[in-house]
Amino acid sequence: MDIQKSLFEAAKAKFDTHRVIVNEWKDFVPELNKKNLILAPWCGVMECEEDIKDSSAKKDDGEELEVDDKSPSMGAKSLCIPFEQPTLAPGQKCVRCDKEAINYTMFGRSY
Repeated sequence: MDIQKSLFEAAKAKFDTHRVIVNEWKDFVPELNKKNLILAPWCGVMECEEDIKDSSAKKDDGEELEVDDKSPSMGAKSLCIPFEQPTLAPGQKCVRCDKEAINYTMFGRSY
C-alpha cells in the first residue's frame, strides 16, 4: 500500500504543478509551451475548439522558445470539463473568442 500511495502522491504533485488557469489568449500558448495543462474559460462551440487547436500549434513564428524535436507540433485540444470548476466571472468571455464562456475546460497537447 505504501508504494501505491507514494506513486499516487508523486503523480498528483506533478499534475498539480503543471495545471494552470489561463483567462486570456495571450497567456495560453506560452503556458502550453511549458508543457502545462491549461484550464481556461470556454464557450463550448466546436468551431472555437478547432480555432484553439490551429492557433496553438507549434509554428516557427520567431518566438524565442527552446525547441524539442520530439515534442508534438499539434495544437491543444479539449481534454475534459472538470467537476471542480473555478468560478466564472459575470460575463466571462471564452479564452479564444468573444462568446460568453459556459465553463472552464482543460486543454492540452497529446504527447
